[in-house]
Amino acid sequence: MVRGLLFVLMAGVVACGGGGGGGPSVSFQLAGTSPNAGEIGASTEGALAFSFTRPIDIGSLSASTIRLETLGGVVVAGVIDVQAFNAANVRFQSNTTLRFNTIYRVTLKGNITSSTGSRLGEDVTFTFITGNPTPTVRPDQVVDLGNLLNVPRFHARGIRARNGRVYFFGGYTNPETVTDTIEVFDPETRVFTLLPAKMGSPRADHTVTLLETGKILITGGVATADGPPLRTTGFFDPSDETIVAGPDMNVARSWHAASLHFDGASVFVSGGFDDAGDGLTSAEFLLTDWTLVDSELPVPTAQHVQFGFNFDNQYIGVGGFDSTGALYTGAALVARPETVGGARFRGQALPSGDGSKLIVFGGDTPSVIMYDLAAGFTTSGSESINPRRGDHSVTHWGPPNQYLIAGGEDIANGAGPDALDTMVVARYTGDVQLHKVVNVTLPVDFSGHVGIELNDGTTLLAGGIGDRVNDHSRRVVLVTID
Repeated sequence: MVRGLLFVLMAGVVACGGGGGGGPSVSFQLAGTSPNAGEIGASTEGALAFSFTRPIDIGSLSASTIRLETLGGVVVAGVIDVQAFNAANVRFQSNTTLRFNTIYRVTLKGNITSSTGSRLGEDVTFTFITGNPTPTVRPDQVVDLGNLLNVPRFHARGIRARNGRVYFFGGYTNPETVTDTIEVFDPETRVFTLLPAKMGSPRADHTVTLLETGKILITGGVATADGPPLRTTGFFDPSDETIVAGPDMNVARSWHAASLHFDGASVFVSGGFDDAGDGLTSAEFLLTDWTLVDSELPVPTAQHVQFGFNFDNQYIGVGGFDSTGALYTGAALVARPETVGGARFRGQALPSGDGSKLIVFGGDTPSVIMYDLAAGFTTSGSESINPRRGDHSVTHWGPPNQYLIAGGEDIANGAGPDALDTMVVARYTGDVQLHKVVNVTLPVDFSGHVGIELNDGTTLLAGGIGDRVNDHSRRVVLVTID
């Protein structure tokens, strides 16, 4: 730990300066810090230490000359003192424990003075990132609820409504059959109920989007295995659990992407597969009716992700078959290539805790990328969500910027059963640095399933498939992470 730390490596330098004698003169400057500048995983105890090349004038030290704060400018109060037997070493002890997974900034002002009157001169500023406790999962935190779904649901879509209930729409019940059913999960009773309402057409590989009105918009998909995509849409109302038809899209789409339009009450969709199984380059949005965007995606795109930034008419689609995404600003779709190559078909994504960034997990690569409107793409260079996986689920858990990646298809496995029974628990800072990863085993394989964060912070995993041939699943598992 930092407390009581001696800067042994600097002892020879310190001995040379300041006290007279025959040694060469040493200028007054900062010689070392703990934590180091840019350190990741620093202690949250709040004990900082600074080594200077000459003894310090303690009178020049104060809360205004040594400052610890968050990047948001929240100052951390603490006690400053000088090491008793070497006045060139200064310690700062915060009054409170620092927060986990947080970037802190340290500023040493230029008017800090040595005991002989020399000033530091330039302000010195650096940042460090506190570490995280390793997430833990006890056996009782992965609860296998059994085959609770009323029908198997592979490539179904699920969403948590404003009332806290989770709705499941469509999906494959077997390799040849798609269902038009809707069912609801009540977290209080842990009961799944098949609703009288039907979607008007069987659907799989469709989208569901929660509108600001509280209604859920369902778009596209396929009605039969390997069948042509649909243009039809529907509005589901959780308040009375009824559904009405919506206007048809201009283009039939399956495995496309959808996100809220800028007004929060309508939806923007892009890409997907056409009736020949090729990727689409078109995009459209729904106001009172569907309107095609004049420009097109830079490459055919399907099995991709998309996100609307604060409803401000800006969207990013991260490519399915190519390493190119697109940004829509309300005027045109602009190509935004990734900083590293590689397609990300069947990847999954969620926004950062403050909603300013999109974090994309996996696809046809085990890496993680972050998209920021100003900076573009940033790739995590330290960790990955091995093995390569697609058709997995990603949910938030606990505090912001913490994610649970569950199951998926092992894309690297060329033949045979390829669904995964592993989970990855990930925590990220603003620089998309992955700090802690814990691999956890699920009671069954999950791929093409629904993953939903419930109001109590637990994650619901339901449906999907095991070997992608016969095991269309009704299985339900609840996961809780400390």
